[in-house]
Amino acid sequence: MAAAAAAAAAADSDGDSGGCGSSRDSGSDGCGARMRARTRAVAMAVLSYSGGCSCNGGGSCVVILVSAPVAVASIVAVAVARAIAEAVILAVAVMMVEVVAVAAEVPVAVAVTEAVAVAVAVAVAVAAAAEAAVVALILLVIAFDLTIWIVLQSFSDIPDSEKACKDIAYQLVKENPRIQVILGGGRRNFLPQNSTEPNRSEARRTDGLNLVEEWKQEKMSHGFTHSYVYDKEGFDRVNPANTDYLLGLFSHSHMQYEAERDNTKEPSIGEMTAKAIQILSKNPNGFYLLVEGGRIDHANHANQAHKTFADVEAMNQAVHNAQRLTPDRDTLIVVTADHSHVLALAGYASRGHNILGLSTVDGQLNTVSPSDGKPYTTVIFGNGPGWSSDPRPNLTEVDTTAVNYLQDAAIPMRSETHSAEDVAIYATGPQSFLYTGTHEQSYIPLAMAYASCIGPYAEGKLACAKYEVLPHNNDPTPCTDPNPAELTRSTPAIVFMLSIAAIIFVLITKH
Repeated sequence: MAAAAAAAAAADSDGDSGGCGSSRDSGSDGCGARMRARTRAVAMAVLSYSGGCSCNGGGSCVVILVSAPVAVASIVAVAVARAIAEAVILAVAVMMVEVVAVAAEVPVAVAVTEAVAVAVAVAVAVAAAAEAAVVALILLVIAFDLTIWIVLQSFSDIPDSEKACKDIAYQLVKENPRIQVILGGGRRNFLPQNSTEPNRSEARRTDGLNLVEEWKQEKMSHGFTHSYVYDKEGFDRVNPANTDYLLGLFSHSHMQYEAERDNTKEPSIGEMTAKAIQILSKNPNGFYLLVEGGRIDHANHANQAHKTFADVEAMNQAVHNAQRLTPDRDTLIVVTADHSHVLALAGYASRGHNILGLSTVDGQLNTVSPSDGKPYTTVIFGNGPGWSSDPRPNLTEVDTTAVNYLQDAAIPMRSETHSAEDVAIYATGPQSFLYTGTHEQSYIPLAMAYASCIGPYAEGKLACAKYEVLPHNNDPTPCTDPNPAELTRSTPAIVFMLSIAAIIFVLITKH
């Protein structure tokens, strides 16, 4: 049950130098670029009061050039104002002293003179305190601006190669070398432009890295048995019994749609799943396998229902292979999606009706209206390239089950969109009850970790005591036996329930 190894059925990672947004449907970034960007955004929000902060693409910000002149001018203005105020106060004081001197014989005048002297002293003290406060505030603003400027300026010192997230190919090979199985497309993202590998003209890497060779060298340096394959023939030759690591890149871009797949060149997602499990299941501590049917999404975006359903069926076969090759006693299998699409089922089709065909009821074609007389397909889309400005065609003689047939769409768009309704999640195996009900997407991996006794749930969970699992820090020490106190913690509750049951029993028997 514990995840001692990892594997991925990797789809093509287009846009390997495109930064955090390069993944079409995923917000996962795998690096700190988003945190840096977020920090800069917060700093810019804090400094927005000046209205003059100018940041370039590298992240430098010349805030100090805006605030320093303002601060200097403020200090000069305060100093001038204080000098004028003090001069006026002193002039008034001198005049009053002269008046008092003339009337030196009058005791009241002496009292007035003393009062004026005190007032002058207080006025000077207040003016000095006010000036000190203003100067301190201005210096604080300067220090704050300078600090933020230094922080933001530091972002401009980050090399261009570090400013965006690493591409998926780089992450798989360089940042996660213990991933044992990587299968899918996207070969062009692993190879440099001058590569001699198959389809080298499609290679995209501009950093000079040959990640395939790097992957091989890393495995050889540790003495791991490994295989790199790029076609179905090589894939079939891989013997799971003597293979620790497997890298298979079967297409320079995306894998083919299942409906168009050449089974002499590319393995199916079901075959890749089976091979991965056969390799990973050798680990006595268990494994974690991620399988993505990524082309289901692409077919939906294209309004091509035939390709959509063919890839759904291929994914179904992958799930079947996972169930067939793993013991259900200690294998949790979770099947879900990251989003839905605006695909809809129209009409009241009869049982056994071809889902790709025209909508019928009891063998009769459904039409919009008797006067229209034009049938419609059971599968339609809310938007996408299937929309047409021409009058709706009569589909009676059209093969709507063809692989490349575009379903009707209500709104014209170059690419169909995702939708917002909840998606299903299915689970089987130990702890599968954790997925009952409605959950946030982020809950899914946490439940997996809990069921597997890994991560934050590696210790202190009684159910983990019976399994040899790897805790969070990859320490090979298995979960320790539970504290006896843990076993008796629920005793008071049990005694209370038994007491209630006994009381109820006595009351019933008395009557």
